[in-house]
Amino acid sequence: METVGDHKGFADSIRKLGCECVFYRGRLKTVLPEAVEVRDLYRIAAAQDIQIRRLDYKRDSLQDIFLKAMEGQPSGSL
Repeated sequence: METVGDHKGFADSIRKLGCECVFYRGRLKTVLPEAVEVRDLYRIAAAQDIQIRRLDYKRDSLQDIFLKAMEGQPSGSL
């Protein structure tokens, strides 16, 4: 997500919702827990006078989560 404004304050606020986030290559990368919706990010941004200029969104499927969890596991470790 690309934002304009107080990046640190915005990141701190969405962390309080249970989101994990990190700045990477000039963008705020965020992982939303199930209970948090994209509209919650826009609500917080509006309250803090932050502009969200670009937001790419994808909710991982159970299969995606499983495959990520299995990455790096030795063969036959299941």
